[in-house]
Amino acid sequence: MGAVSFFAVFFLSLGPVIAVYTTLVNKKAVNSVLSILSAFIWVIGLVLCAATWMILSPIKDVFWFICLYGTMWQEGVRYLLYQMLCLYQRSLAKVGESAEINVNTYLACGVGIAFGYTSVFVIQALVESASSASLFSDKCEHMNIFFSTALHSLCFGVLNCVWTVMMFVALQNKTRRFVAVVVVSHFLASLMTTAGDCAVSLPLLIVLSFGLLVLLFWQLRHYRVGRFALTL
Repeated sequence: MGAVSFFAVFFLSLGPVIAVYTTLVNKKAVNSVLSILSAFIWVIGLVLCAATWMILSPIKDVFWFICLYGTMWQEGVRYLLYQMLCLYQRSLAKVGESAEINVNTYLACGVGIAFGYTSVFVIQALVESASSASLFSDKCEHMNIFFSTALHSLCFGVLNCVWTVMMFVALQNKTRRFVAVVVVSHFLASLMTTAGDCAVSLPLLIVLSFGLLVLLFWQLRHYRVGRFALTL
């Protein structure tokens, strides 16, 4: 039973991210490198966020402040990754090379971020699910805590892919309203995780994920995406 639970949690939380990587991202070596780099930077960013949050006593125990602080920090890291893409393009231009930056490039960064976030979020559940015991939370009696964690990780994996592509396209086209959508929806998603009862938070996260996917497709249809030259 422990092995079944372990692989169920693993494939439920990380399976979609791995599927997107193998089918869309790894066709180009540079995209694979961008995914690995994004995952590494994102994990470092989460570690630094947690380290600085620990010193913010006593307001570190205020839920809305935790969500706001974590959201702003993570979106700052996402913006940093975009600036690194700009630097990458300018560096190649100086040596007479060209870099094609398109949706797949943005998606590669998003997949890396999603993998880094999900790995950190679900690692404890993976380890504990390998045992034969099943754990339930007082605030989520409807579902095993391992599978609840896996489903939350799945939602945030999808959301991080969508947020990354949406923000990068918005920054490319200088449409600030989509940047605002990313920040506000990230904050709302973080608040949803504090709802306690997974019967409330999970449906809300699924609805939010679907709504942002629809908005992303609309954004990609109405704004130029492809090779670009950035003016910062």
